[in-house]
Amino acid sequence: MAYFDKFGVEFTDDRKTLVRCPEDFKGEYIIPDGVTSIGENAFSNCRGLTSIAIGNSVAHIGDSAFLCCTSLTSITIPSTVYSIGDDAFGGCTALPIIDNIRYADTYLVGVTDNTLLTYNIKVGTSFIGSRAFLGCRFLNSVSIPDSVTSIGNWAFEGCRSLTLIKIPDGVTCVQESTFKGCYNLTSINIPNGVKSIGKEAFKCCYNLTHIEIPNSVVSIGESAFEECRGLTSVIIPNGVKSIEGGTFYGCGITSVTIPNGVTGIGISAFGACLRLTSVVIPNSVTSIGRLAFYRCTCLTSLTIGNNVVSIGESAFEECNCLTSVTIPNSVTSIGKEAFKSCYNLTYIEFPNSITHIEEGVCAVCRNLHSVTIPNGVINIGISAFGACRSLTSVTISHSVTSIDWGAFCGCNSLKSVTIPDSVTSIGDNVFYGCTSLISITLPNSVKSIGKEAFDDCGSLKNIIVPLGQEDRFCEMEGLKEHADIIRKTSEQQIMFYEKPFVEMLSFNIDQLNYRYTVLQSIKTNDPQRRHEYLMVFDSFLVLFRALYLENGNKQYSVQNYFTEKGLPEKAQAINNFLDTLVFEWHPDLTIRKMLKFIADKFICHADPISKEDLAQSNFYMSHLSNPYTKINLQFIMDNLNALIK
Repeated sequence: MAYFDKFGVEFTDDRKTLVRCPEDFKGEYIIPDGVTSIGENAFSNCRGLTSIAIGNSVAHIGDSAFLCCTSLTSITIPSTVYSIGDDAFGGCTALPIIDNIRYADTYLVGVTDNTLLTYNIKVGTSFIGSRAFLGCRFLNSVSIPDSVTSIGNWAFEGCRSLTLIKIPDGVTCVQESTFKGCYNLTSINIPNGVKSIGKEAFKCCYNLTHIEIPNSVVSIGESAFEECRGLTSVIIPNGVKSIEGGTFYGCGITSVTIPNGVTGIGISAFGACLRLTSVVIPNSVTSIGRLAFYRCTCLTSLTIGNNVVSIGESAFEECNCLTSVTIPNSVTSIGKEAFKSCYNLTYIEFPNSITHIEEGVCAVCRNLHSVTIPNGVINIGISAFGACRSLTSVTISHSVTSIDWGAFCGCNSLKSVTIPDSVTSIGDNVFYGCTSLISITLPNSVKSIGKEAFDDCGSLKNIIVPLGQEDRFCEMEGLKEHADIIRKTSEQQIMFYEKPFVEMLSFNIDQLNYRYTVLQSIKTNDPQRRHEYLMVFDSFLVLFRALYLENGNKQYSVQNYFTEKGLPEKAQAINNFLDTLVFEWHPDLTIRKMLKFIADKFICHADPISKEDLAQSNFYMSHLSNPYTKINLQFIMDNLNALIK
């Protein structure tokens, strides 16, 4: 129950909080001993109140406690008071004015003339109130005495001409928007006793170039340094556990040290830091928020800690200089468009721990060359890799069951794709505009293919479906326009076993290229896939030898085909290329001899071979699979494909 004194002033039942004074009260009021808190709006609009005596037991004065007490001329604030809320003495127009500043005892209420250039705060002042200097756009200098222990919210907001300010050592908190919009503030000291920096405390301090955050700080609020464009570096203290949303958004920082102890990086925390070049996310971090590093267009190096569980939507979108990303196996969730429009991203490794490739996750990554969908993923989302125009290789795991709308739309360098036998649904426009797509293999498990799934695929020659299932596939929505290709491909598969090889030359060249694409998708440095690599290499080289390495009297060699067709110059050009020396220091080793050595000694024969020959074969295979050697497998395939056009 509430308690009321003889003046009708309301207190809480324990009489420790003064709740409300009647608005018609007139004269002086003495707050009883034992009261520890004056509540929010406790005396607001008490226009007849002239004087107030606050006892030594009071520690807190609430927001708007004396708002619009227009007759209040005298107040004593004891040293026991440690916090005074926003607008506590707002509108108290009868309080004394000293040097164009209105005071309520040791509390600075605000300025009376906001056009002055300098202000000197009186010695003995303990509190600078909320909005005290708000909008003093001409203020360029203010002297704050060491007696000040608290500076209120928005106290210096919009002081556009202020270039330098010293915060006294007794201040323990830089509050919300305290220096927001101080455009010309270049440097500021934060004393060692400060424990927290409030929301938007230094937002839009465009020319702030230097700030040292002391180790005493354990909390930095949302957007605290947002749009501090001149700030080039910052060290976050070890005591900070979370980087809140927008904290450094739009800053000019080129580097940042995130301490090992931070557990979360908030929404847009480092978004639009256009000069940021490298980030190491420590192992303590478990979540990277939405847009956390959005439009960090100079970011070239990214290390993601091994305990990150979630990466938010658009977390690294438009990080145009990022070339490589490895996502640790701790990550179970990657948000929509997380790496969208990372134009120079050439490589990304997804962890086995995720189950979905979300919408647009790598869309418009124009230089992404290959993608492996890991085991465990069941769905590839809308436009997941849309407009990845350099994508040449896609490996889809056998856990995937559905591929959504436009997942690979506009991947106009993609030449062949094999859909695993786990997939049941292929959505609309999945491969729309894949203008280089030559071959796709569809398993019996596929039940539906959406509209325009293969439209605008002008190079598509082979749609391989299980023999006997042609009619079922031709009736699917996305294949109705391609029924003739399906039937022709099936006929060619049958012809392979019934007619001479030369009549199947085009088909087998496509098959060779397809096997090469699969081979390229297997990482040779992965010991778990070494056996798979050898099996595919075997399959590739058997067909390569038959097409290019057999003697001229064989009826099924490519060279013999061109000779019989009256194009001996093409046959000679192929032979000349195959006789190219592999190494300058080895005058006898040609491309032809290297490949035949591997085929004859290792791949295509089960006969025992010497340790020397085995070592030689392994050396040649390593050379061919090395992307940095001049004459590697890619070089050979690119040149042969150009010669037979």
